[in-house]
Amino acid sequence: MKNAILLILLTFLGYNQSTDYSCSWVSSGDNFENTLTLEKIVGKKDTYKFTFNGWRISYDVYAKQNIKFSGGMNDEIFIIRVERQSSCV
Repeated sequence: MKNAILLILLTFLGYNQSTDYSCSWVSSGDNFENTLTLEKIVGKKDTYKFTFNGWRISYDVYAKQNIKFSGGMNDEIFIIRVERQSSCV
């Protein structure tokens, strides 16, 4: 009985806590690398900012050599809000 009450309590507490999905994901190869990062916005439940950065090595016909091109998306306007379904269909 004590174990059942503890299990119910832990389950209840788990539902009231939001999952933090903050993380970085990297995809890379010999000639490229891309990184997507989610950062939790403090004080806003299930809301994140994301950044995307990467580079790629490509042949430049004008320079007649391989060049490393980089780019990214970093701005305050890229905000994601995580919404969960209340039940499965």
